[in-house]
Amino acid sequence: MDNSPDNDVKNEFETLGENLRNAINAAWQSDERLKAQRQIENGLSQIGAALNDFTSQFSASDAGKQVREEFDEFTERLRSGQVEAKARQELVKVLKTVNAELEKAMKNVTVSEQHTDKTDTD
Repeated sequence: MDNSPDNDVKNEFETLGENLRNAINAAWQSDERLKAQRQIENGLSQIGAALNDFTSQFSASDAGKQVREEFDEFTERLRSGQVEAKARQELVKVLKTVNAELEKAMKNVTVSEQHTDKTDTD
């Protein structure tokens, strides 16, 4: 058997690994961890039940029905192409405005340059 310092370090790391494995396993199997897990699971179940209740109540309410109707109308407008056509119209309007403003700006720059050229030659 080799009692070299390298072998001692190796043995200690192996012992450390085994001890860590045992400690983690013990913590995982502990009553406290199992209790915490049950509490988390119960809490999540209660949240799910509360959300289901809220969804049911909201769906049955006047506001919920109105939201559903508006959603259905919007979906129908999407299917029919109305939303796309309206978006296209608005985009064309914005682009026309931007182009008109750019054209004005370019005219002002051109007039300003012509005016500068005349005063430079005078």
